[in-house]
Amino acid sequence: MMRRILVDHARSLNRDKRGSGAQQLTLHESIIANNDPPQNLLDLHEALKSLAQFDQRKAEALELQFFAGLSIKEIAGIIEVSPRTIERDIQLAKAWLHRELSSN
Repeated sequence: MMRRILVDHARSLNRDKRGSGAQQLTLHESIIANNDPPQNLLDLHEALKSLAQFDQRKAEALELQFFAGLSIKEIAGIIEVSPRTIERDIQLAKAWLHRELSSN
């Protein structure tokens, strides 16, 4: 759900109707704590979709770690595999995403 919220927010910032990426000011510091440009988040979203087509479990493990903030043990319990398998999945998923995002 957090991934959807971040992607929707990034998309809304790029809409012509909303100023097409013009910087908006906010009073809530946690919203502006992430300085990544919206396009980077959209690229990450597309790369995660590609990863899910390649290997759904690896994509799910990575999403649970980064967007839900779960630990390796918690993810292993949800997906029902060993924690070591989750560690390997996340390591491979990060390498796969790095390669995917570097080629853009």
